[in-house]
Amino acid sequence: MYLLLKRLEAFSSGTYIADGNLKTWNNFLDAYWELMNCLEATKRFMKALEKTCRIIFKLIEGLQTVFLACAPGVIVETIKSHMKRIRNILTRQLYLTKDLQEKADIETFLKFMALRPPALCLWGVVPVDMRLPLGLLSLSTTYLIVIVQFYHLFD
Repeated sequence: MYLLLKRLEAFSSGTYIADGNLKTWNNFLDAYWELMNCLEATKRFMKALEKTCRIIFKLIEGLQTVFLACAPGVIVETIKSHMKRIRNILTRQLYLTKDLQEKADIETFLKFMALRPPALCLWGVVPVDMRLPLGLLSLSTTYLIVIVQFYHLFD
């Protein structure tokens, strides 16, 4: 690349154009071929860069898919954790308080929390919690194995 820049500087300064003989045309052709070699190297580099970018984008897309599959389970587990913390605080407050009305309210709320635990189900069948991503992975693996077996049947 350095040699190409030097030749282009010489061309622009007019030192090769002065005599107008065959040597000048050879110098122009040499510069042209060096330029073409540089363009070819740039083309190979861009192809390699394209492959690398494609791999990076596929990885990001895969991470997004994993995140979207895990996010509902993480959110439900976070809610369950907060509910457990609230239940512990209310239980401690139930034993520490002297007010009868406050005790009755806390007991009512604790009974409500016991009757309605925070649970989310898809179509009333699939529980949404931290087991969901593993269940999806298990389901995908099972069907992948079935598809591979059927593929060998039709070969």
